[in-house]
Amino acid sequence: GGSGRGVGDGGDAGDTNGVFSETPVEMETWDWSKCERYCRTCRIWRPPRAAHCRDCGWCVIRFDHHCGALGNCVGRDNHRWFVLCLCSVSGLVVVLAVESVAALRDANWPRAKNSFSDPIVVTLLACVIVYGSCACLSCFAISHVYLWLCDVTTKEVLRPRRGCEPRSADADIEAGPGAERWRRLCGGLDVGEHG
Repeated sequence: GGSGRGVGDGGDAGDTNGVFSETPVEMETWDWSKCERYCRTCRIWRPPRAAHCRDCGWCVIRFDHHCGALGNCVGRDNHRWFVLCLCSVSGLVVVLAVESVAALRDANWPRAKNSFSDPIVVTLLACVIVYGSCACLSCFAISHVYLWLCDVTTKEVLRPRRGCEPRSADADIEAGPGAERWRRLCGGLDVGEHG
């Protein structure tokens, strides 16, 4: 009855003989990344890890980033294809750079006389410089493969939520089986709940 107990018949944790204790009960830390949040722009409840893209004007599930080069958002439904595109372009650039260097070597550059007046040599030199600088894309591709395998988005790494620890890719790599991660990256079109 009216004994002053907390909610329920058995009292609450910290309740001693019908009297509340003076020490506060330790509360569990709330993880906002697992909560739905309301988007005022789209007027919808966003699922966990979704975010509103200011460039596209809509919410994206498992938002990674907005890619200005491709002109769209990278999220749950297309992150795998984005990583595949990065890896393909990176591989192509590396092959073109190696082939350009080989063609320069075949043209006996720089030992040939008037090598800078030959338009083919100048073109090949330009290719080596351009492809060499574009090879930096390989580092970007490798980092996205790593993030994808760890199930961590670029946004979660670069902008952790206030009051929360940044999502650690290293901890996630140790947490689960590698085969499932590769299946998510290279598997069929049905990506299931992991996105």
